[in-house]
Amino acid sequence: MKSALVFRENVKKLMHKRGMKVKELASMVGLSPSYLSLILSGERENLSDFHKDAIALALGVSVWQLFREDADLEYEPVIPSGEAVSQLAPSGVPEAVLAVDDLLLALGVDDLAFKTALYRRLNTLSGQELSKLGAVIRGTLEDWNKIRASHPRPKAPAASIAAAGSRGTVGVEFGQDGRSRDVLVDEDLQILAAALSLTMEIPGGVPVDVLVDALRWPVARVIAGLERFRETGLAFLAKDEEGGLVAGVNEDDFWWRIRKHLPAGRLRQLSSSLARALKDLARDDLSSYIAALFLTAGELERAREYFRKAWEQSLEGRQWSRARGFLEVELGLLRLLDAPPPEKAYCYGMLATCCMELGEMVQARENQVRALEIWRSLDRVTETVLALEFLAVVEARLGSWEQAQKAIEGALELVKTGEEEARLRCTLGEILLERGHLGRAKAELEKALDLSRTIDYLSGLQRALLGLGVLSIEKGRLEDAKTSLTRVLALSEKGDRKPGLRARLELGRIFLAQGKASLALEQFEEARKLAQKLDDAESLGMAVAGVVRSLILLHRWRNLAEVLPELEDALALFERTKMVKGLVPVLIAQAEVLSARGLKTKASDLFRRAIRIAQEHGAPSLEARACHAYATFMKEEGDPLYRVMQERSNWLRATMR
Repeated sequence: MKSALVFRENVKKLMHKRGMKVKELASMVGLSPSYLSLILSGERENLSDFHKDAIALALGVSVWQLFREDADLEYEPVIPSGEAVSQLAPSGVPEAVLAVDDLLLALGVDDLAFKTALYRRLNTLSGQELSKLGAVIRGTLEDWNKIRASHPRPKAPAASIAAAGSRGTVGVEFGQDGRSRDVLVDEDLQILAAALSLTMEIPGGVPVDVLVDALRWPVARVIAGLERFRETGLAFLAKDEEGGLVAGVNEDDFWWRIRKHLPAGRLRQLSSSLARALKDLARDDLSSYIAALFLTAGELERAREYFRKAWEQSLEGRQWSRARGFLEVELGLLRLLDAPPPEKAYCYGMLATCCMELGEMVQARENQVRALEIWRSLDRVTETVLALEFLAVVEARLGSWEQAQKAIEGALELVKTGEEEARLRCTLGEILLERGHLGRAKAELEKALDLSRTIDYLSGLQRALLGLGVLSIEKGRLEDAKTSLTRVLALSEKGDRKPGLRARLELGRIFLAQGKASLALEQFEEARKLAQKLDDAESLGMAVAGVVRSLILLHRWRNLAEVLPELEDALALFERTKMVKGLVPVLIAQAEVLSARGLKTKASDLFRRAIRIAQEHGAPSLEARACHAYATFMKEEGDPLYRVMQERSNWLRATMR
């Protein structure tokens, strides 16, 4: 195809996609509408390089894309839609998974990460497939044991271990042939458990007196138990530099030695006893270890209980990846145990939260859809509403604004209380604002405001006023915006402080637009302090971006250098969580920093990246802000194409009605 024809067709495709008229594009690039019409119809082909660049810039693509037949002109990310729970969550067969677990035990595999990965794969199988797999593994293990029995191992030196068993339970002793036989033992296992737990904290060795204090047993009794374990190589007992006794357990060596000699049944018995001994220590930080031991022992209900404790503790510490792993194991166990559906839905919802915090938005959507389907099937209205609300957040992060809007509208159909309705109408108004549908956004926010006033719902008042303030900013009515945002600040003194934090961010944006950098800096600094106090990382990132932009305008380079590491942290956070609302302002701030340092090419790249991200996510307000910032940069550099960027920003704002 002739290049001029390819150019014309690509331009028309992009204009149609963006809802841009010939008159609007012509105004941006400095051509008359009639001449541009002639170019697009093919009646004229004489177009300067400057105007080609201008057209590409106005449409948000590179010039080369306009001349390529196979150029990718699609901006909307293609995300697979959520699947039904029935397709994604087949029920399992406990015996089959226990067979898999026996195989792992026989092979000496005790890595929690590996088991987590295995459970993920097993959960993709149907019940029939899982049963067949279990039968194959059981048969393989039986044949393997027969072969091993017919070919005895070489004799090994005698070694004994008094373990596995507390308060007179059955333990294990290794005989001359390396095989095990049942014996009755005392409470030695509790010594081993205490040594294990303390070794986690003090890898180099635990002072014996610390171990004695932990157990509250006589010193001689503890040392005698450690001596028995030392003889087998499971524990060490030595003197430190000051002559005091230290002891410890090598976990890897411990499990290697136990697995080397014990069949699966014995290992399960030992794991069960050791898990109970660790449980008796009543230490929260051992939950994941106890869970793994109970899982090895085949005690699935107890393993599930401790995996839940483990992921709850991980969530408290914001260890999202660790929590996700424990949640995935618990979900597998819940299916195997045929647990009540609400427990599964709860775990799916928490797993969606972890995935969102890790920036894995597609997985977050899939898990939230699973939770939603369960709550719907149970006709649990409150939980369904909350699930739809969270799903809307995930869809928004994916740039699927229409799906986010549908989720909230679906939730509104189910609400039963005034507070729920006010909250959801605020959320719907915020989504419509992001989509640039200012008229509908205003209607929803005003409904939320009236309802919140009627029922005296303070949080709803704050959010509705905040949304109306942002709407006024987008319409250019800055004084009206200040009035609404100031009211939010006043209400925040006696209610939720997060809307007040957001209000300060928006006030800072107003002052920046008015060229009042000092006043903007005051607002952003207050927002920064409050975000730190409230532990709100996302608002902190946006506040830092505002501080940076204000300091650049004020030429306060020393202060700027102090805050730049926080800007880097904010960029990493928003890139990980895919929060475009924070990412675009941070990229603009980063670009302005590079520009101030004289790194113009890198700055231009960041401005373009900010524009592209906003465009891909269908956020016209953010795109307009990024275009305006880029136009300012281009004007300072003497680039005549700055007018294209400025006109594109104006056009975007004009489309938001």
